[in-house]
Amino acid sequence: MNYSKNRRKYVERLALFALISHIPYNVFCNYGEITFFPTSVIFTLLCGLLALIVYEKINKKVLKWILIIFLVGVTYIADWALFGVLFVLSFGIFYGDTKKQWIVYLTVNAIKLVKIIYVSNWNIYMIIPAAVSPFLVRAQLHLYNGTKGGNEYSKWSFYIIYPVQFLVIGVIWIFLN
Repeated sequence: MNYSKNRRKYVERLALFALISHIPYNVFCNYGEITFFPTSVIFTLLCGLLALIVYEKINKKVLKWILIIFLVGVTYIADWALFGVLFVLSFGIFYGDTKKQWIVYLTVNAIKLVKIIYVSNWNIYMIIPAAVSPFLVRAQLHLYNGTKGGNEYSKWSFYIIYPVQFLVIGVIWIFLN
């Protein structure tokens, strides 16, 4: 599923950085106002990881799917709402079967695109990125050779850069207005 040696620590790390990222994300998204909603994509990734763990560990099908649906639904308040967990599941469940991964991933993206078309009332500035991004992801993942890269510090760079970028941009916006 991932290169983390300890899933519990990975869940804890994602939860910690979801909390840390919440305020900078709000400063950015809510023009300086800090509220409970929305929250960042790290929360969605945390829910995706938890959904994957539920999928792998819970044997009772009804309970498994109730928990997964709950984890998908709770991301309604977050960036990559609803679909982020499905993306994580599409790659995690079919790990090792690239063809199935991409069929499910592109199907989820097609549903997301239909939702964006409907919600945006055919806003081309929302539709084009939603239509193009799955192929950019595909191209980027195609270049990945399956090996762990970087060093001890590189794994932390995403966790640090992600909230800092929102905080910097949000603060700049506040000072300019």
